[in-house]
Amino acid sequence: MDISLSINALLMDVMKSVHGLKQIMVSDSTGLVLAKISKEKDTTDFEGIASISTALYLGMASVKLGELGFSQTIFSDGNLCLYGISKTYVLIVITHTSTPIKQLRAAMEKISDSISKQLELYYQSQKIERKQEEVCLKEGFLSDSELDAILNELSFD
Repeated sequence: MDISLSINALLMDVMKSVHGLKQIMVSDSTGLVLAKISKEKDTTDFEGIASISTALYLGMASVKLGELGFSQTIFSDGNLCLYGISKTYVLIVITHTSTPIKQLRAAMEKISDSISKQLELYYQSQKIERKQEEVCLKEGFLSDSELDAILNELSFD
């Protein structure tokens, strides 16, 4: 299951529906980019932006003024908008200065639940796969490395 494909479809919907977006991505609390869409050539350091944005978001959340949903940082050439999907994930959008922020915020709120559900399904499937692997190993099935070693021995070069 490729989590980025299902989330990219949601990100693409936002990119198409809101004027003036440059990049949109989902990051975890470590700054790891899980999914991304860009209208510009990929010279952008997505991981760098995600790391800084996530640190900023988590830092603001630590102020403990209540639940932090949407945050906008205004720059001379655009905006950095953050929306908390959960305590672990952040939706990050980089916009032009002309972007209608109210429309963007509504779109971010709209897809956050869907992204959260996609991430939950993905991590549940990962747990199931790990359990299946554990069962196979306990029941005497070969691990991938054991199978590779046997196949290498049997290869007829």
